[in-house]
Amino acid sequence: MAELIVLAVAVLVIWVIAKAAKGQRNRSREPKSSTAGRGGSIPQSPKSAHIAPPGGTADSSLAPTAVWVPKGQEVTVAGYRIPGGMIYVGRGLASVGRAGGVEPALINPQLPVDPRQPDRQCSMMSYWPSYSGIPAVSRAAYLEWLAGGRNDPSIGIGHVFLFFYGLERRLLVDAQRSDTARAGISSIVDEIGRLLEIYGSNGSFKGYAGSLLGFLKVALRSESVYTEAPPLSIAPELEFPLTVRLALGQLALEGKPIPADWALVWYRSAPSTRLRTPAQRCPEELGALFRLRYEQRFGPGIVVKPNKTTIRASYRPASASFAGSVSFSFSDSEKREAVPDVTALHGPLATVTEIAEACVSDLEPYSRWVGKNPSLRSSPAAIALLPGDLVAHFRSDDVDALSKAIEFRLGTSSFAEVPLVDLMEHWNHVPAGKFHRADGVLLAQLLEKRGYGLEPDPRFGGPAPTPERTGIVFRLPHGAPSAPSAAYAAATVTLQLVVAVAVADDHVSRSELELLQGHLVGSLPVTPQEHVRLEAYLRWLLVELPSPSGLGKRLEALEGSQRTEIGRFLVVVATADGQIAPREVSTLTRLYKLLGLDPGVLYSELHAQSITEALPSAGPVAVKPGQASAAGFAIGPPPPTSGAEPVALDMQRVETRLASTAAVSALLGSIFVEHEEAAAPPRATEAGNVAGLDEAHSALLRELAGRSSWSRGDFELLAAKHDVLPEGALDVINEVSLEKSGEPCLEGDDPVLINPQATKELAL
Repeated sequence: MAELIVLAVAVLVIWVIAKAAKGQRNRSREPKSSTAGRGGSIPQSPKSAHIAPPGGTADSSLAPTAVWVPKGQEVTVAGYRIPGGMIYVGRGLASVGRAGGVEPALINPQLPVDPRQPDRQCSMMSYWPSYSGIPAVSRAAYLEWLAGGRNDPSIGIGHVFLFFYGLERRLLVDAQRSDTARAGISSIVDEIGRLLEIYGSNGSFKGYAGSLLGFLKVALRSESVYTEAPPLSIAPELEFPLTVRLALGQLALEGKPIPADWALVWYRSAPSTRLRTPAQRCPEELGALFRLRYEQRFGPGIVVKPNKTTIRASYRPASASFAGSVSFSFSDSEKREAVPDVTALHGPLATVTEIAEACVSDLEPYSRWVGKNPSLRSSPAAIALLPGDLVAHFRSDDVDALSKAIEFRLGTSSFAEVPLVDLMEHWNHVPAGKFHRADGVLLAQLLEKRGYGLEPDPRFGGPAPTPERTGIVFRLPHGAPSAPSAAYAAATVTLQLVVAVAVADDHVSRSELELLQGHLVGSLPVTPQEHVRLEAYLRWLLVELPSPSGLGKRLEALEGSQRTEIGRFLVVVATADGQIAPREVSTLTRLYKLLGLDPGVLYSELHAQSITEALPSAGPVAVKPGQASAAGFAIGPPPPTSGAEPVALDMQRVETRLASTAAVSALLGSIFVEHEEAAAPPRATEAGNVAGLDEAHSALLRELAGRSSWSRGDFELLAAKHDVLPEGALDVINEVSLEKSGEPCLEGDDPVLINPQATKELAL
């Protein structure tokens, strides 16, 4: 019995303890007063929010139980003082497009908030959050962010979107039917821009916020969109930006030409456009070049007739409140006509694209230079790589100083001698002592684009300019070529050989020699523009007197009979003054050896020429009876002293040899033409050509790919080995490499670096 009593008492005690514990649990679920603070307990949500008077009047026209708190007005929710306004607060506000749904941005002050562990990173929120649907800890983090000024960069992007939902509704719904809402549009636009600066690194938010701003920017304009400057750095998207569509459509509707800048933006923003590297790296240069060529072709611009397709724009809000896109149409403010969608037309865009793509291609050399030398994009070397029609419009202090130095030398003359070191001092990215052949090519290109020529010019077979050399600068005629023709190459060989013979005896004055060479130049079969460069080349020969030994490789193409004919021609030049000096014979001997002719034949040619000179002319000859001479030996006239006047040339006799000169020049021209034509077609090899290159360049590239880098000297030796010009080989190989791999294969100047990724793409 006692045991039963003890057991009953124990059960009673356990029941009482359990009852008390249950009551305690029930009390813990009841909301506490909001005055309990934020010290860890869950505060009770107030029945309504407290809105402070300063800052304006809340817009309560939305619904009986919700208000819009304007910018600058403070509101307190769950103990959080929110000073910035621009939020919806209340117990009920229906969503825009979902029947029975609640506005996601509405802050309901009756919902619980748990500040103990705020969900700042949105880990407990859905992809499309709603204030009424997120957990209490997430509401705490959201209210905390609002109270802190909405500028914490570490907050989860879901909280930013939740606030953005309210801005979307205010702009796209309330502002369409409320004057009060329309009055606050500018402040909301400013707020979105501020948020983009803080949270624009998030791609999704940047897309929605940027799209909304772009939409508002054009939708709220009172004047035509095309009146402001377009963004020249715009990139292609899935569809044309509304700004571009409206600007082009308004121009068409008003019958106005499309300006160059808007035409370029039309090309840049087209979904079909693939912006190549030059367009991305050099937008300013592309804009200037396109503007120049577009206006040369179309003047003020293309006039497009309005088409039937009109502009309808849509914005897809980020908020789920809308349940879809919001569409708008546009009309002209004066004519009240629908704005046509010119971007639906393909013909005008094709014309604009043709000009733009040509500009991009012409900027590729400059773009590659800027990519490797970003700090030198305004240097003379960089400007030398710009298209010629753009250089004249490109301002550079260094280039202007170079042009002034040349003009000072030229004065009113067409030709002038100049120490090359004077030109090199304006080549500011390399010292004169490290002026390589590539720099010489760029210098010649730059001068050409500024209207000047230079000899020696490496592009025309001349040696690389060096500081100790003297050069000839001259005014370049319009239409002058940038590369030597076969006839010009032959003419330079002729002149160099002739000068070597003519100056051998030092008896011919410079004025007479120039007169002689003037006859020679005049008889050479080259264009008038090449005649000007030949005259400059001749002047340089007379100053520098370079050795003809460097002509050996260029003379290898000559056949035996052709070499013999040239040798005879040189003898004609040597005897043009009616006599032959020992030094002339010595020079002729060296040249005969250079031509691969037997020097022994030279004396026969000299003897034959002297007999020809002694023969009577074709006209009547006066005969004088002979007289007996005294016994002894005749003493000839003494040799001229160093101070004596040189022997005058018989220019009439020179004229009789011009036919021979022209014949030899034609011979040389045909030789070099045939040599070039024979080398042009690619030849098949056992290994096969690389990526469409000819045999010579393929063989050179294979050999280059065997090492990671080559010194400039070794590279030029390899180029000579494969019978190609170094600079030309660089351009040809890199052009193919860029097409195949998108990267140049050969980079740098000294050393020349081999791009392993590019060689891999070329299957080497």
